[in-house]
Amino acid sequence: MSLRRRLLRWRARWRRGPHLAQGLPWAILLLGLMLSLGLWSHEREEAEQALQRDLDAALHAAGQRLSHRLDALQQVLSAVHALAQTQEPVLTGRSLDEARLGRFMEALPLGAEHAGLEGLALVRWMPGRAVDDKASPRALLGPLLPGPGQLGQPPDLWREALLQPALQRAWESGQVALSPALDLRSWRLGRSLGFVLVQPLFRSFPDGGRRLESWVLAPVALAALMDPLQAQMPRGLSLRLFDGEGLQDPPQIYPAAAVPARGQRHREERLHRGGQAWTLQLLVQPDYAPLTRLGEPLVLGLLGGLGSLLLALLAWALAGSRERAQALAQRMTRALRESEQRWAFALEGAGDGVWDWDMRADALVTTARWKALMGWSLAAGEPRLVQMLPLVHPDDHVQLRQRLRDCIQGGPGTFEVEYRVRAEGGGWRWLLARGRIVERDEGGDPLRMIGTLSDIDARRQSEAQIHFLARHDPLTELANRAHFSERLQQALAHARRYRESLGLILVDLDRFKPVNDIHGHAVGDELLQAMARRLKAAVRETDVVGRIGGDEFLVLLCGPVSRESARHVAEKIYNLVAQPLQLGDLSLELTCSVGLAMYPEDGEDEHSLKKAADDAMYASKRAGRLLLGTTGG
Repeated sequence: MSLRRRLLRWRARWRRGPHLAQGLPWAILLLGLMLSLGLWSHEREEAEQALQRDLDAALHAAGQRLSHRLDALQQVLSAVHALAQTQEPVLTGRSLDEARLGRFMEALPLGAEHAGLEGLALVRWMPGRAVDDKASPRALLGPLLPGPGQLGQPPDLWREALLQPALQRAWESGQVALSPALDLRSWRLGRSLGFVLVQPLFRSFPDGGRRLESWVLAPVALAALMDPLQAQMPRGLSLRLFDGEGLQDPPQIYPAAAVPARGQRHREERLHRGGQAWTLQLLVQPDYAPLTRLGEPLVLGLLGGLGSLLLALLAWALAGSRERAQALAQRMTRALRESEQRWAFALEGAGDGVWDWDMRADALVTTARWKALMGWSLAAGEPRLVQMLPLVHPDDHVQLRQRLRDCIQGGPGTFEVEYRVRAEGGGWRWLLARGRIVERDEGGDPLRMIGTLSDIDARRQSEAQIHFLARHDPLTELANRAHFSERLQQALAHARRYRESLGLILVDLDRFKPVNDIHGHAVGDELLQAMARRLKAAVRETDVVGRIGGDEFLVLLCGPVSRESARHVAEKIYNLVAQPLQLGDLSLELTCSVGLAMYPEDGEDEHSLKKAADDAMYASKRAGRLLLGTTGG
């Protein structure tokens, strides 16, 4: 059969039946099924990536909370280190004693971020016997404060295999070190597993050398440290902690009974603190809510197949409506994704305020919790960005704008900033804002950002109080030795630059020890507090009053000051101290010995000025009266 005849036969068959109309539904069905399969594959990949991002964000947040808790515990040891530097070494050669450490522990504002801290143990450095032909010092464990009391016969810490590397690292670096996980039951703490923070304390000598004198050990119970972090995790997520890097050889230290099933989803993050490595693992349980999103692509694919079938059946009458149906499906899919993203981020920041910023319309969508934290009325509707900035403390405007600009203009796409807003009843409250860019246009410019808002005011106040205790005497709240020396160095630098004078007054209470011995330490403490108030009342606000010993005080008169005005202040201090003091039913009368030194006449540095003031004070004490000569005494 010729080619021409065949073409004519096919033409006749085509004209006899509506082949085009019959083939169009099958073409639509096939195309719809292929699109549904591709959409199912794409959405499943997107759901998997979204789940991984959720898990990474939850694990990172848990790691940050654990790091913040470790920072808070290390700040306590840093405060103890600063406290040790403020004391004059006593006759035993110790720079810190258990009574001082106990009073410091009672004054600490321990909060939820210090969970797991079982107390502080003071470890003295003592010479020991030779071990393996090497001179091995011997460290004896003191009482644990404010724990249940004495720990029994203290062990030789250098024979504790798990604690020895931490002691060695702390000794060599001079910084806080962490021990591996160890059994705390030998410390009689009632806890089976934990670790120890080690802070070395050195004693400095006039020749510039220093010697290790003691350690401060802070045992931390792992269960008490990690349980609050686990309680903050969304339902279906659990934490495990390994001692070391990786998951093969290092033992699991929290929780001891958690065993993951084969094929169970998990994520890991490494933590390094004080020379110790940890691995934090996040396990996903079957009841984790976002896992249900993995089944949504299948439902979406089935719905797509069903829609393809319906479209194929209605193709004859709805051929022109295909474009409108696709546009509607795209809008519905986009709205569904935006809702899922907003809800997922709300789950990550449970308990915090959530905000959603549409950069194209410059519109904010916020939750009621966000409005409550920012002090925005619910009746006022949704705020705009320009309306939010006036609510922020003026000193935080520059930092907030800079962080937001860095995030938008080619930054990592995430930002985190702390700022203050007006609190109820006056004052300011600290907040933590975090966010990330979730949508960009074809050119990479950001279109949409979502984030959370957290209340961190309690943590900031606790950090400020710990910082204050590290720089001030806990009993009198005057500047301690380290802080007073820092202020004196600043004043001397200013005086040298502008050629001004300044005064240094040394005050020593007479007959304080008999009062302390007869009436007790409680009366002695009240007496010191009353004398501190009198000293502060005798000087200007720009002057500095510090306590450098048991009953010794230093007063820095910032320049310019003349010798006559300095003598007047010294006489005022002498007279105020000599006034009768009523403590309850007890009436006391004390005197003091005062020594005055002037810069630059009596000394040009801290050491010479203190020595001149000390000589003048002892001259006054020998004279039995206030004696202020022309050479500073």
